[in-house]
Amino acid sequence: TGLRAPVCIVNEYGKGRAVLLNFSVFDAPCAPLLRGLLAAAGVTPAIQLSVNGRAPKDVEISRWRTGEIEFFTLLGTKTDEDVRDAAEFTARLRPNRGSVFAVLPSAPESPRINLPGKARAGSVVNANISIPHAQGAHAINVKVTRPDGQDSDWLRQPLLAASCPAAITLPFAYNDPPGDWTLTATDLYTNQTTTAIITLGE
Repeated sequence: TGLRAPVCIVNEYGKGRAVLLNFSVFDAPCAPLLRGLLAAAGVTPAIQLSVNGRAPKDVEISRWRTGEIEFFTLLGTKTDEDVRDAAEFTARLRPNRGSVFAVLPSAPESPRINLPGKARAGSVVNANISIPHAQGAHAINVKVTRPDGQDSDWLRQPLLAASCPAAITLPFAYNDPPGDWTLTATDLYTNQTTTAIITLGE
């Protein structure tokens, strides 16, 4: 074998250690070795993935946090299989498209809408949306439906809401049809939806 044999030399000095490899970690099947070296240093992955019982090679994990809510994104260039987190769930990833997941410390409540019951055409209405007892900001999709059931695209808007209410404005035109308009707030983390009705007069 000679120089073709893989070599791993570990030199310890004080509280640290130096690891010498005679091969590229990007080309060699050395994932178990790297995991062992990291574990020996007290470093273990917070998220462990598997595809059909083995670790995927082409999935990138990104993590960030807002308040007590932690997010992670899984991005694979070739993966079109079910990827399983070692402790929690199974998800199907799409090649070259990131999948975003939110880990919440407890089950959140549905969005809460504070909206006036009536308005007049040509007026601007202020509304507030919140997530009671939220432990971080939630992404909320807001849409407004006309009395005929059609969505008003110009009133659709995203916002971030938490325990403190987030304000939105609903500008009604003079020629908007009178009747009951429905505001729908959907929490994009949980798909929980809340609706409220405002009656538009002439």
